Formats: sequence, structure tokens, C-alpha cells
Amino acid sequence: MGISSNILWHQTNARNAKSILMSKKLSYHYCEEQFMDEEGNMFSVCFPMVSLFNMPLEQLYDYIKEDGKYGNVIIGFKDEWWKRRGFSPVNYCTKDSMIFKTISSQCNELLGNSNMKDSFKYLTCAYTKIYENDLRKHNYKLYRFYDEQEFRLVPDFDELEKCKLPFISKEKQIKGSDVLGGVPFELSDISIIIVENDKSVKKCSEIIQDVNIPILTYKQVICDILGVDHNIEVNPKIRYNNQMIMVDEEGDLKSNINDYLAKLEYERDLKSW
Repeated sequence: MGISSNILWHQTNARNAKSILMSKKLSYHYCEEQFMDEEGNMFSVCFPMVSLFNMPLEQLYDYIKEDGKYGNVIIGFKDEWWKRRGFSPVNYCTKDSMIFKTISSQCNELLGNSNMKDSFKYLTCAYTKIYENDLRKHNYKLYRFYDEQEFRLVPDFDELEKCKLPFISKEKQIKGSDVLGGVPFELSDISIIIVENDKSVKKCSEIIQDVNIPILTYKQVICDILGVDHNIEVNPKIRYNNQMIMVDEEGDLKSNINDYLAKLEYERDLKSW
């Protein structure tokens, strides 16, 4: 069995997915990466990029169970498109490897001199990712990024200089970064779209209209194609802030936690088309 797919996947929330499909563009965003200084301390830097990941459909279970790891919509792009656009797999490095220490040193140089126009160092650092580390955002003390088989595309110096934007930054939110643009595509470049439920299928179909793209729900992929997750718990649990919160059989919270309810409302808004 193969461990990769011809399709590259992009996972996001419904609000962003709607924007992507209507604009026919994947926008660059500054994303945080971890490197290590000479004393062995980890530090964060951000590079502008478009990020996709590559894996067979049967390995997508962890990305669509519950509410989706990075969002409730997954868009699959055909290999003809991402190869033509220049997407490339990232270089995964273990924390104590010589190559990671060397690239971290180069990254420190770039961070200390924003005027340094060294394309080789920029691309080397921007396409490097630590093999495994914590991922607190999703409650992982140790998370193996290598399993995601990430592919990236970063803008070149000319694009960044034209928009007067940095090629490396300590900040994720860069003022004016929305003018950087992104990577255009046609709807015919999409192989498949996976959404949360039948309501989302209808909303997505209204956007793509007559373009023939298969749109599957989480349930279709998990139960009908992968053939897993048939069992139903009597008392399901929800993880929040590293706590398992019980819900009753009707799905109501047994604990009245105001900040949790606020979080649910915010996520519900993001998942809305």
C-alpha cells in the first residue's frame, strides 16, 4: 500500500473555504515555525506560505474525526496543478540533528538582518520543519509533524518587496499581508471536497455550481469508505483545556462552563458557510 497520494489537501474552516472557492485562490499567510538557538532553546519565526498536506484517503481519519484538526472543510487539489505551481515537500529535521542546528543558525542570521537578501538561506529555512514538537493549540504535549507530509509554496523576494513585506518575521499578523495575493487555481483543478454534513454539501454546491467536483461528507468518508467509527458511546466526552467534559445522551453539557460555551459559539461561526 502506498503512503502518499496524487492529491494534496488543504484543510480550513467553512468561512475560509467559501472565500477560497469564490476567489479561486489560496492566499499566503505568515505561519509559525520552531527553530533552536545555540543554547538549545527553541524560538519561533514566521514565513509567508501556502501549506498543503499529502496522504491517502484512508489516513485522513485523524483530520476529519470530531471537528477536524485544522477546520471542517478539506479541499483536494490535483497533482497536475500543484506540480505546475511549484509546491514542494518540506524538509523534516529532528531537534538534535546537525542539519537542524545548522539551519536554525541560518534562520537566526536572517532574523537578525532583515535586509539580507539570501535566497538560498530563505528557502532552506522556509521549507524546514521540526520532526516533532509540542502542539499546544490542539492539546498535544508531543506531536509528530512528519505524519502530515506537508508541502509548501513560499513567495519569492520580488513578490515580497513589491508588497513591502518581510520574508521572515517574529509576528504572525503582518499589517498589509493580504495584498500579497496567493496561488490561483481553476475549480477544475480540484479533485474532491470533504465537508462536515449534508447542509454543507448544499452550500458548497451552490458555490461551485455546474463544475463536476465530488463533494463528500465526513460520515461518507469515515463510515462508507474507511469503514470505521461505527460505535456510539453512551456518554460522549469533549476535550477542552486538557479536561474531559461529559455530555449527556442528548448532547447537552453537564457542566455549565461559560468560556467553553463562548468557544463553541466562536467555532460555530467559523464553520458557517
